[in-house]
Amino acid sequence: MFTMKKLAGVIAAVAISSSAYAVDPTASVVWNGMVPGSTGGDTIMITGLAGGAIGGGTLVVASGGSFTSSTIILEAHENTGTAASPVAGDITTAKWTLSSALVNYTTASADSAELKVFNDSDPIAWEVGTDLGDVAGSGIETLRLTVSQGVDVGTISGELVQVQVTVVAAQNV
Repeated sequence: MFTMKKLAGVIAAVAISSSAYAVDPTASVVWNGMVPGSTGGDTIMITGLAGGAIGGGTLVVASGGSFTSSTIILEAHENTGTAASPVAGDITTAKWTLSSALVNYTTASADSAELKVFNDSDPIAWEVGTDLGDVAGSGIETLRLTVSQGVDVGTISGELVQVQVTVVAAQNV
């Protein structure tokens, strides 16, 4: 007679033996977020496109950890409010300085990474601590920033990559 106990044993044996030989695929999905924004200055402020909020970007990461990015747009606007409560006025020119550029991987070391920051698809990377301006020195209203990293840093599937770039806009005189 076949009892429920025997049936449970047969089902368990089949489940164990089939899972011992099967390799099930896995996928890692990650949502990562940081509140973008800027602080206001006394006379100018940094905004996103058309005086709006600063948007985030996306990275297209290869299996070794190299990547390219989407474009993030920054604009210099007159601040018609205060530094504590900025209000975007008309777009204006500014002298932009790259203050910092950092790349982080959750498990791989970023020591060998070669992070590059570009404005408006300019083929020359913008170096930390240098100013970005037009040839005549009259300042720039809008930045169209992208980042890339072309070195294999030994990442693994599911690795999280984050880039943080900080710029400073000084009133153009």
